[in-house]
Amino acid sequence: MKIQDVYVSINNLDLKESLRKYGPTWSYIFVNEQLEVIAIEKYKKDLSNIEEKKMAHIYKDSVLIIARPGDYCSVNELEESIKSCKDAFEYIRKNP
Repeated sequence: MKIQDVYVSINNLDLKESLRKYGPTWSYIFVNEQLEVIAIEKYKKDLSNIEEKKMAHIYKDSVLIIARPGDYCSVNELEESIKSCKDAFEYIRKNP
């Protein structure tokens, strides 16, 4: 998935401007070890710990980034956040 598409999705830019405030407010972004976004799950409300664990089981071997509209002001800022997942994968490898 392209980073530009992820940025559009988490900021609800794929909705008409008048509808954006009614769009999903929570985006769960899953990044694989190749630093590719493999999935975005969007919800109106924050998920409970149990729901997050279920999702983590579905997308195991990935790192989760939680974002809300406006958390990333630019595509470059989002890209840096995704690149920082590399540190998480290195930590996981060293501490299984």
